[in-house]
Amino acid sequence: MGNKKYKDNHRKAGLCVECSRPARVGHLQCEIHSSNNRDRSVRDMPEVRQKYKEEDKCVSCSAPLPDIDIKDGYDTCCNCRHLFLKPKGSNYYIGE
Repeated sequence: MGNKKYKDNHRKAGLCVECSRPARVGHLQCEIHSSNNRDRSVRDMPEVRQKYKEEDKCVSCSAPLPDIDIKDGYDTCCNCRHLFLKPKGSNYYIGE
């Protein structure tokens, strides 16, 4: 079943379009996926990213950065760098 068809069927059934849990009333996603999206949009705010940088935290997942990453000038942890590693010349992410 294609992704659009899957989401349409879940939407009609009142299920989360990302999984099969019941969707929040008046929303397309369950509480877990709605929460994840809120967290992600907060992390994308420039002031939050700057705060994480000042506190030596990963700007993607807010985990504490190891000293070696800080010394090398990274603002993301090795796990996030691996997830969003983008091969040169490609337009897709390797992450899971």
